[in-house]
Amino acid sequence: EKAENSEVIELSPQSLLVIRVTGHTPGSFKELTDVKEQVQQDYVDAQAKIAADAFANDLVKALKSGAMAKELLEQHQLKMSELKTIGRYDADVDAAIAQALFSMAKPAEADAISVEKTQLRNGDMAVVVLTKVLAAEPSDVKDLVGIEQITNEKSNSAVNNMLALLTEQA
Repeated sequence: EKAENSEVIELSPQSLLVIRVTGHTPGSFKELTDVKEQVQQDYVDAQAKIAADAFANDLVKALKSGAMAKELLEQHQLKMSELKTIGRYDADVDAAIAQALFSMAKPAEADAISVEKTQLRNGDMAVVVLTKVLAAEPSDVKDLVGIEQITNEKSNSAVNNMLALLTEQA
């Protein structure tokens, strides 16, 4: 019902939330003519995603069997982005790529590679090739702990700000 409040929801010992219903729109179906273009586009996008996933799987298999990456990419008119050295929390690298790289097995031999596919945040597929792992310096590890603490504090601050805003609007 309109203007009805929910029970108090405890998010944490310091945070409570109440939700107020300000209006209700009954469910309804849209006419096919209104959604036809969106349905067609969703279908095309889904098929493209399936094809990209299958191609990424094939590319991973080919690279693992020793095929040359440059030749495969040129054959399919794709580009390769080469990252020289990255850190676990490198802000210049897509998080999905960094996560994939840091979860991959270290190449066993000097000229060996590890290959894996991953999905980026925007839905694109990426094939990640790891050629070498460098050991971190002890001073770098201390810096990473500090960076992680700052990141956690910023995340907590953002959540607290959002909760305060929602509480104000309740």
